[in-house]
Amino acid sequence: MKDRRPCRLSTGFLVFLSLRNITKRFGAALALNDVSLDIGEGEFVCFLGPSGCGKTTLLRVIAGLETPDAGEVMQEGSSLAGVPARLKRVDGTE
Repeated sequence: MKDRRPCRLSTGFLVFLSLRNITKRFGAALALNDVSLDIGEGEFVCFLGPSGCGKTTLLRVIAGLETPDAGEVMQEGSSLAGVPARLKRVDGTE
């Protein structure tokens, strides 16, 4: 697990969750294509889009229920790769 120093968003929030170049395929179907996103601590975020655009897949990758084919999910600067879903603190509580 590689630790990195948390950075601040332009809004002043500390980055709580960072997605970098997330790609996920199901067979020949490309569900997520190079998705990158920073979510600040305390921010409220929702994903909107038509059916089949990858919203649920993205949430499953964040939760650790799906493994991305490429890319990295980090929480407060630490990679979540290999961390079981039951041990992830995705709600901001200790």
